[in-house]
Amino acid sequence: FTMSWGGPWVRMAPSLPSGPRTHPVEFDFPTLDAIDLEIVSPPGFAAREAPPEVRLESPYGEYSIEIARTPEGFRVKRTLILSPLSVPPDEYEALRAFLADVRRAEAIEVQFERLESPR
Repeated sequence: FTMSWGGPWVRMAPSLPSGPRTHPVEFDFPTLDAIDLEIVSPPGFAAREAPPEVRLESPYGEYSIEIARTPEGFRVKRTLILSPLSVPPDEYEALRAFLADVRRAEAIEVQFERLESPR
């Protein structure tokens, strides 16, 4: 049994289209989104091994996700920082690559295994 840890409580990284850019990318304000989330194993299941930690750094921000197995399931600690207010067109592809790396890291799933039922 697997599940994505994300949901409507998570502000996901923006997806930017490919192609040339003539105007800068403008952000309304710098962003810091931090989540500390407990995921409880479904009844009859136990948490499997946690996925590896991911840390990304770029001139545009930082991202980290750490998922640890707990007796109840998993604990997810995730931070996304987008620091610029404006990114010039010549840096667009680098920003786009950083955000794509963040979205790939966001696709991590947690896994559970069925507990043996007593006979």
